[in-house]
Amino acid sequence: SERKFEAAREILEAMLVSAEEPVPPETYYQLTVCYLKQTSWKQAEKTLEIFLRLSPENPSALYLKGYLLFRTERYEESLRIMELLIKRQPANGASQKVIGLDHFMLGKIEQAEEELKRATELAPQDAEAHYYLGRIYFTRNNLPAALATFQRAADLDPSSVKIFNHIGQTYEALVQYTEAC
Repeated sequence: SERKFEAAREILEAMLVSAEEPVPPETYYQLTVCYLKQTSWKQAEKTLEIFLRLSPENPSALYLKGYLLFRTERYEESLRIMELLIKRQPANGASQKVIGLDHFMLGKIEQAEEELKRATELAPQDAEAHYYLGRIYFTRNNLPAALATFQRAADLDPSSVKIFNHIGQTYEALVQYTEAC
């Protein structure tokens, strides 16, 4: 909860080494999250495989598997897992977002836009979903929608440099140079 993933990873790894009894499956889940946050894809994959063996139907494990596949550029595999998860949990905004990103990376821009719109409806507080939807609007030259979406993302995450960068680029594309600065 404090976002100290390196320290958490060290503690969890030490627990695995010193454990005398079976380790709770949740330990592998938490360790996988730490590895993902530190972009240690191979380690994340190893601990996730253990977690999936111990808890194969766990929705959190399936999400992490799809997310890991996305982050390692295996978009079609990621899409299959996330679509399976959405069938089980239709209101899962995080999975819906990854589906949209998978479609985008596979060159299916219209589907990506549709899926990211749905993600922002399911998770209206997810700044990242709004940001990526704004990027699609910008790419498709729907600049007023891009600007409104980026501004919503900035309201949700006022510390994000990339969001404000895209707001500036959108104002520039709208030939509103004063606002762009």
